[in-house]
Amino acid sequence: MADAQWREGDVHWRKNLPYYSTMFAGDGFALVGDAAGFMDPFYSPGMDWISFTSSATAQLILAQRRGESLEPLVARHNRDFVRSYERWFQAIYQDKYEYMENSI
Repeated sequence: MADAQWREGDVHWRKNLPYYSTMFAGDGFALVGDAAGFMDPFYSPGMDWISFTSSATAQLILAQRRGESLEPLVARHNRDFVRSYERWFQAIYQDKYEYMENSI
């Protein structure tokens, strides 16, 4: 980076990239990885998120195969992943990019 040169127009700013679903699983479906939520292309916790959502979804599938009632499990799954996304966002991203926002 010692010889790096600024290139005018080479930096792009995108607004509202983060998103998440408020329903991660339902009757016959489950969202995993970036389909369930996305935070930031520069610091991507994506592999963690893929692991967490896939593992939890596998547990739902196994419960279904055992004949367990899915309604309470899906409700907990949805509650837990909404909470997880919110906590992750608040801990890592919220109000962290103020400089970039104010410089444009």
